Amino acid sequence: MKNIVIAALLLIATGLNAAQADPLKAQPRSTTRPCWHTTPSLSIMTGFIYEPKKPYTIQQWMENLGSKFDADRWVKDFKETGADHVIFYDKWIDGLVFHDTKTTGFKTKRDFVRELADACHRGGLPLVLYFNALSDGNPEFDQWALRDKQGRFITFSPYWPTHYQTLHSPFRQKCLEQVRELLSNYGTIHGLWHDIFNERLDTSSPWTTSGYQKMFGEPFAKATGARLVEFNARTLAGYLDEADAIRREQRQEHCLFTANGSGPAYRGGGIWKDQVGPRLDYLFIEGHCFRNNEKLAHMAWSFPKPFDINLLLNKSWFVPLTGPAPRADYSDAQAIAATAIAICQGAGVTFALTPGHDGTFGEDLQRAKTVGAWFRTVQPWVAGAQPAAEVAIVNGPGAEAVSEAVERAGVFNRWIASDQPLPDCRAIIVPPG
Repeated sequence: MKNIVIAALLLIATGLNAAQADPLKAQPRSTTRPCWHTTPSLSIMTGFIYEPKKPYTIQQWMENLGSKFDADRWVKDFKETGADHVIFYDKWIDGLVFHDTKTTGFKTKRDFVRELADACHRGGLPLVLYFNALSDGNPEFDQWALRDKQGRFITFSPYWPTHYQTLHSPFRQKCLEQVRELLSNYGTIHGLWHDIFNERLDTSSPWTTSGYQKMFGEPFAKATGARLVEFNARTLAGYLDEADAIRREQRQEHCLFTANGSGPAYRGGGIWKDQVGPRLDYLFIEGHCFRNNEKLAHMAWSFPKPFDINLLLNKSWFVPLTGPAPRADYSDAQAIAATAIAICQGAGVTFALTPGHDGTFGEDLQRAKTVGAWFRTVQPWVAGAQPAAEVAIVNGPGAEAVSEAVERAGVFNRWIASDQPLPDCRAIIVPPG
């Protein structure tokens, strides 16, 4: 009975209605630490994000932010959803810091991390901190921000014009000082969740140029595509080693590392998997919606580590200047189905919730609680389950297309890694490429 056919469980779901390392010499890592986070599970991602390009400034937006923020209430509500941890935005891509940092004045007057960390400790809810190590729009750090070959700042997008940094400039030390603050001053921290975790290499930055020269002993201008891929991977691995040295120094034994997009990156193999993959304790990707969750969840059973997918339960990531939280984007049944499609394939689901400016939640929190009630009824069946599949598809560049083709033919399939033991299936398909 532990072998669960995915379609059957989906029918149940919809029917319920309810020491410093040398950054230039990062070496492959073959061992991993014990991981407290297991899947399938539910978690929460939340915090306060200012929407760029609004007619009001971020300083105006910060006035009276979280006037009704009650950290203990948040923890109680999140535990009612069945969340096994909460991810809180300490530093989004705009660089605004939500803890009491000494590295910059670009921070909130109120130490939101302190209040939530204390409440999580009281309530027994693990706290993971969302933290940007590369995209940081803090104007105080613009002296190191990356510029393109025409001299313009490299930004995340026209809609989110926050600047990119590089881990080869003095910004790296600012970033690591912030990591040290988080792991030194707030008690037990259960993880760091890295967003936009890639170097931008389409740049004229002297810091990037110098870092490449030191790593390879050749000019950055002559870098091949393969060299740039290696440069990125070794840079990220070296940074994670430094962050890990701080973690060990501060005896944060429970602190796990992950990065957004690491699931597909790990799937891609190559030097990223060899260098960065072993330094991450679990894998993550933002799915946002049912359609994406359905496709991404196929990867879960092919990974040797837990894999989480994000689901945005409301209309916006952004906290308004006034008024209530953004309204929910799903009905109860839709939220359950979007969760089930991932849970049933072995992935964890992280609900993205957006509070109002005063720090109180709206419909999305109630959706999360409804999904949590459903999950409690099926959790005994999915814990430790394996898919009942007729065909196994080796995970790789062509896996998605092959999977879709056999699904259209009505054949249940699962993805596996090339180095996994062969499952009990009628056929094993190795996609071309």
